Amino acid sequence: MKTNFITPDYLYRKFRSLVYLLITVLIFPFQSIKFKKANLKIDKSISRITVIKKLIKKINNQDSNYLELGCDLDQTFSQIDLKNKIGVDPVRGGNIRKTSDNFFKDNTKEFDIIFIDGSHLIEDVHNDVINSLKFLKEGGYVLLDDVLPVYELFTLRRRVTLKSHQDAYKIIFLLNQIKNIEFYYLPYDHGLGLIKVNKKLSDLNFHINYDDFTFSDYLDNLKKAKMININDL
Repeated sequence: MKTNFITPDYLYRKFRSLVYLLITVLIFPFQSIKFKKANLKIDKSISRITVIKKLIKKINNQDSNYLELGCDLDQTFSQIDLKNKIGVDPVRGGNIRKTSDNFFKDNTKEFDIIFIDGSHLIEDVHNDVINSLKFLKEGGYVLLDDVLPVYELFTLRRRVTLKSHQDAYKIIFLLNQIKNIEFYYLPYDHGLGLIKVNKKLSDLNFHINYDDFTFSDYLDNLKKAKMININDL
């Protein structure tokens, strides 16, 4: 019989979640006074796992190479039924214990699908996206988590609420500048973004001051952004 051990890390995570929940409950009724809200509805009944499996089916190759950045408790990584899968996390989960930056320094493999769910601070998301595109096969996909926030309250760089996107959403201002890719938002799970590479990318030297962009700029971008239904993948 399997025994569940309550570890100090488990207790800390539960305590932290309770604190975040309390702060969220206290602040949320007043968020409309200071913070903005996007006119979006996120369908939580469709998970990132469903989307990734749909992409795997679309590629239709059981020898596809899958990479996941940020595995934590393996909620996603364990559900990916591919023999050639790599999960990178500096703390737990996956099968490689490194930061994503250090992983890419040593990596020589190209991937068909990459799921980015590590740090949600924009400078880290920027590096993960650029590195992922360098090692993505032509016709491959990069899936991004937490890039379609509804509430500005949940985009603070320092996490204080139970749900937090931090400022990962700002990655759209990089993607708008990269040629030969397609980018779509998927209004599922925590708000997903999908990059498709149509041809091998060469020039990826982008230096962007993300401080120049605000949640209001993101809302303006949403008016012209492409949303895609999972059935259209």
